[in-house]
This record gives sequence, C-alpha cells and structure tokens, in this order.
Amino acid sequence: MEPDAGRQSAGAHSGRVARGAGENRPGVGLRPGAGESEEQHQPCFPDPAGARLPDRRGPRELRGLSERPGGDQHRARALLHGYRGGHPGGRRSGFHCSQSDGDFRFAARRCSLKSARPVAAGIRTVNYPHIPEELLPNGLLVQTIEDHRFPIVSVQVAFPVGRVHNPDDNLALLQLAVESVKEGTESRDARTIADQMDYWSIHYSGELFMESTLYAIRALEQHLERGLEILGDLLLNPVFPEDELEKTRERWSSLLQAQRSQSDFLANERAYLSCFEGHPYSKSTIPLEHLQQATRGRLLESYREKYSPDGALVLFAGDVTHEDSVRLARRFFGKWKSSSTARMEYSTASSRPKQILLVERPNSVQSRVLIAARALPVADPGMIDLRVANQILGGSASARLFLKLREEKGFTYGAYSRLKTYREDGLLMAGAGVRSDVTGQAIDEILLEFDRMVDGLPSDEELSRSQSEIIGAFIRQMETPSSIGALEIRRRLGGLPVDYYRNLPSAVQQVTPEMVRGISRRVFRGSEPVVIVVGDRQAVENQLKHLGEIELFDSQGKRLSTPQMKA
Repeated sequence: MEPDAGRQSAGAHSGRVARGAGENRPGVGLRPGAGESEEQHQPCFPDPAGARLPDRRGPRELRGLSERPGGDQHRARALLHGYRGGHPGGRRSGFHCSQSDGDFRFAARRCSLKSARPVAAGIRTVNYPHIPEELLPNGLLVQTIEDHRFPIVSVQVAFPVGRVHNPDDNLALLQLAVESVKEGTESRDARTIADQMDYWSIHYSGELFMESTLYAIRALEQHLERGLEILGDLLLNPVFPEDELEKTRERWSSLLQAQRSQSDFLANERAYLSCFEGHPYSKSTIPLEHLQQATRGRLLESYREKYSPDGALVLFAGDVTHEDSVRLARRFFGKWKSSSTARMEYSTASSRPKQILLVERPNSVQSRVLIAARALPVADPGMIDLRVANQILGGSASARLFLKLREEKGFTYGAYSRLKTYREDGLLMAGAGVRSDVTGQAIDEILLEFDRMVDGLPSDEELSRSQSEIIGAFIRQMETPSSIGALEIRRRLGGLPVDYYRNLPSAVQQVTPEMVRGISRRVFRGSEPVVIVVGDRQAVENQLKHLGEIELFDSQGKRLSTPQMKA
C-alpha cells in the first residue's frame, strides 16, 4: 500500500466508490515510472480514446442504445468501462495527431520494432490543439476539446485550492470536504446519488492535490446533461451529512494508523516536514487528532470559503461542441456565486544544514533510504533541464541509480529518483529499499551519484535515451481528449506559457550535457540534502554516524532523542 504525495482522492465510481489504484486515502508516496516526475491532474477513470470497438458496430450506433437499463444499455456500459488507449494488438510504438475542421483527431501507426532510432527522437513539435475558451460572468472559465469519434464526454472542474489551503490547526478539513461532497446535497442523499450515477453509468472522481482540486465525470453523450446536473448539485449544494462523515472518519482512522507501518510513507512524510519546515508544502499528511476533531460545521465553512467559480475552470473533452459546452456550463454552474478567495502567497522556505534522520522501525529486515533536495518551481526556466537531469539520475530502470544499486551492487530490487514540482518550490527525492546491512553503503552510492551529476557530463547515450523517454511519456499523455485536458489544466494552474506543450519536445531535445551539469549544480549545491532512513535502529545506526548528526524519530513522528554528534 503506497500512499501518494501528489493528491488525496475521493475515488471514482459508477454508483459506488471504487477503491483502486492506491487512491482514496490520505498520504504521501514515491512512484516509479518514466515521465511521472511531476504532479499530474488525471481523472480516476479509464479513457476510451485510441481504442477500437470490440464488436462490429460503429461508434455512432451507440447513440441508438436504449435509455433504460438492461439489454443494450448494459452493452453500452461495458463499452464505456472497457475502452483503453492504444492499439488492440498492444504493439504500437508510433503516434501522430492532426487537426481537421476543428476536431482533434488521433491515429496510431505501426512502426518497426527493429528501428534503431527511437520514434520520439524525430519529434520536434506537437500539434497541440487550439482550445477555445469563454469566461462566464461569475469567473468560471469554460474550455472545450472536441473529439467526435466516440459518443463519450468527460468534464473536469479544477480549482486552485489544495492541501496548502488547510488551516494550520486542522489539516484534515479540505481532504474530508473533497471526499464527502458526493455523500449528500440539499436534494439528494448518498444512496440517491449513487443509484442515479449507476443507472446512467456516470463515472465520478474527486481529488485533492497539493495546490489544486479536481472533480470529474465521464458519461455517454446522451447522458451528459444528467451527469452535469448531478455534478452541479454536488459542487453547489453539499451538506456533508454527519452520519456519512462519521463513516469516513472511521475508515480514514484505520488507514492513517496502517500507514504508520509503511516505510515509504514514513520516509516521504519526514522528507516534506524537513525540507519544507514551517512552510505550507509541509502539509503532506493528516494527523489522526485533526481527523477526529474535524466537525461538519468546519467542513461547511471551509468548503464555502475556499471553493468558488472565480479562478476555477471547467473543461469539456469528447463528443461536444464549444457552443454546447458554454451553454451547459451556464445552465448548471452559471448561478454559482463567487466568493473570490484571495490567491495564497507563500513565504520562502528556509534553508537548513544537512540532516541525517533515522525513523525507528524495530525488527525491519530492510531499510527505506530516501535522500531529498529542494528543487525548482514548476514554471522555472530551468525545469526542463532538471527533468532531463532527473531522468538520467533515476527516472527509469536504465538510469544511473538503478544500474548502480541493483545491477552492479545488488543492494535492492529498484532505485529511482522523482521530482515533485509546485508553484513556488519543488522537491527531488532519490531512494530505494535496501538490505539493512548495506544501508550506509547505499546512501554513500546515492550521494556519489549526486556528485557525478555535478562534476561530470552525461554521455551522449544517456542524454539521448533520457530525452526519448521524456518525449515518449509526454506523447502517451496526449493520446486521449481527457488526458490532453489534464495537461491543459496543469498548464493553466501552474502558470506555464501557452505554447509550453507544443514546444516541449524541441525544448527537451535542445538540452545539452553542459546544461544538465549546470542545473545539477544549481539544485544539488543550492541546498543541503536531507538523508532519511526508515529501519531497525540497532542494525543501521552505526552505519550512519560517518554522515553527521543523527536525529531519531519514532513511527508516530515524535523525536526520540537529541541529535548525536558526529563520532
């Protein structure tokens, strides 16, 4: 069970909440995977674009399916659940996109698997679609990505409100609010909401990120208005019923306690608390007492104060025109009054000397090693250089950390580095789960790889491979209308330029070895790293003494002793 540092999720469901993909629980985490170095805004449901229908009927024939449950309605629901991006044969290494008559169209093409040159290496620009938009009088921005190949529409509503907006005296309020929106409104109870979503096969998700919130639905085009009517009711008229809130408290209490036994969670929690001490970005976890103290009254107050159409956006993607998007947004969200919450201004997180933190986990046969360094804001001009540098360091199973700690040393099954980037700051974390008896050696090797990034230049092979991995991951993110919508939401909320994604492949390919070394020096020499170990104190403490002072914590986050001076 690996928590997620990027977001808190209210799950995805058609009638009832689906517990899946490690979401729907509060927490933090570090996930492997090329191109996943930044926090993404993705709805929690599968997306159909790019797939073929598994039967002989064309997409338009779905429009004629019965409006009532049973018969072909079940077939439509199966199709809605079963679509996946990619070619049915599973062998697709090339991708192209084009625009025609205002529609954003996609096509997969087969490429030779024996080609020596990666497909991504030849991509200079991406035909990122023009996304029409209109601002409603209440401040809500409406955007549309048209794709009429399938009679399916997704709607994403994003707010510039996240975990950082929780009050210091209770870090559970907004997480609980996002989770509990679907539990009842002024005109619907939780059972009615679930039944109506199940009846019309409407998928719903609600997620809380560090600096933003995303609600989303997906439905057949013929049921879109029903889905929007429900979504509008959830967002405008939540009541947070006490009985449902108590169920969530009980469920989350057990999850929060269970997380305290997970080494990944403990390491990531300590990384955020140490690197962003006293800063809003340190609000990565929920203290159990805050969950128990959260009342219905405070949830209502926090939700009404923070969530408003002013500064928010609603993005339609799929079988819908922009004119219809604006009309529907006016109908279902136009009466929403703006509270105009002021943009949150952050103080600069203070720099700290190098820290060696040991979280005691008695009798653990493995140690979780994590080294964290402050990075860059998402819109920093050096961010693309840093993404390439991170990919070389630990972004995949072909990167330096994996090759050193697993392939050469045999210390671990996998070693990676990941970027977490936010509006005002960022975090680079490199780590692995290693045998207790090699904990100190593993830390030394990771720090040595940091030094190699600073002092040397990457090889041409390393640079070319990392660039292709980043570009390939980006192209995969553009396979569906709703995933393009997620990119657009991130661009908007992150303050990125209008042409950011259109020029991203070219910008990545323009990164040179000298630029990689330069950005590595800026990050790794700009602040002292925090070395975190979660493991058996008796087995690992002596291995850490050569690094410096050791601060000891228990699994509840309490300091057990004052730092011990370097031996």
